[in-house]
Amino acid sequence: MRDGVNLLGAAEKHILWKNRLGHHVQGSIREPVEGILVGQSGICQLGSWLNGVASELLRELPEFEQLQQAHQRFHHLGGQIIEKLQVGHREQAAVIFRNEYNQALRHVIQGLTGLNKHLQGD
Repeated sequence: MRDGVNLLGAAEKHILWKNRLGHHVQGSIREPVEGILVGQSGICQLGSWLNGVASELLRELPEFEQLQQAHQRFHHLGGQIIEKLQVGHREQAAVIFRNEYNQALRHVIQGLTGLNKHLQGD
């Protein structure tokens, strides 16, 4: 736990969410999901931490900036995917999911790893 956030736990939660969203894209889950909420990066614990006071001392780090941008993109694309699904454009959602969303998660993980390495060095 670093200043209010478990970086490993944050990575795991985002991987689990991506897997769940993948089931939505495949049509194997039919629960309601709000695209507007998913599209907001502050909705999860990591987003709250990135935007909160606990992370202020880290904001000048390039690793922090990379993570923040990757995290915003991850949630933004998740919102787009859900919007596509809600209007019946499953194939368009699948293309975003397989390409940009997959890459966005990879960048979140890289950002978390980079920030964690920096924090371990202190």
